[in-house]
Amino acid sequence: MSNADRVPVLAVRDLCRVFRRKGFDDAVAVEGASFEVYAGECVGLVGESGSGKSTIARMVTRLIDVTSGQVLLCGRDITRVRGAKRRAVYESVQMVFQDPAGSFDPRRTLGAGIVEGPMNCGVDTSEARRCALDLLVRCGLPKDMMDRYPREVSGGQCQRVAIARALAMQPDLLVCDEATSALDVTVQRQIVQLLDDIRRDTGMALLFICHDLALVSQICDRVVVMGQHRVVEVGPTVDVINNPQSEHTRRLLAAVL
Repeated sequence: MSNADRVPVLAVRDLCRVFRRKGFDDAVAVEGASFEVYAGECVGLVGESGSGKSTIARMVTRLIDVTSGQVLLCGRDITRVRGAKRRAVYESVQMVFQDPAGSFDPRRTLGAGIVEGPMNCGVDTSEARRCALDLLVRCGLPKDMMDRYPREVSGGQCQRVAIARALAMQPDLLVCDEATSALDVTVQRQIVQLLDDIRRDTGMALLFICHDLALVSQICDRVVVMGQHRVVEVGPTVDVINNPQSEHTRRLLAAVL
């Protein structure tokens, strides 16, 4: 079945975000962005710092409000959901951040961070813990990681735990916002391979946000290129890298090739 015949897991339609600043001009962070991500697909969202990538991630995950446009999750408009419906979005869409240690409570064990989400959704403690242990192993970590604190593990280990925490919610969509940029090259490659294996095994949709087109080429089926707060190019990864249509894309490629 072609993508044209399927409902995308994520559809962004003419998405805009303007930050109002008292006493200053409004700041346009994203203007008219549109793209889709389908089940089992990895789409790269690339661009320079300040191009609007992370703002899109936060609108998609409903961490910040949308100024105009739509965010559709499995065909359902989640742009302005509130209350219990917004909680359901958090269950279906999970995010892995750039700073893994900063996304965990330093006073609690990593295991407590993994089981918290499922338990808040009604999963009993023993089942949540069993699932967490299985996910740690799936992410290439020892089970005793459950009882460690963020300060006791490396950046790469902490990012793997963050991925396990996201997977514990069994999301339809995983959003990775510069999830490898703080890691060394070897660990980057390992995390990218882990994410690729997981989305192929589960059929989960993956939005991979990154400034590095070379890294995106290793995992993404399609690429969305941002420039000056707009989408300037969308296409299959091979086509975008080998035959870029936008001058902005050509500049990004020149910086890494």
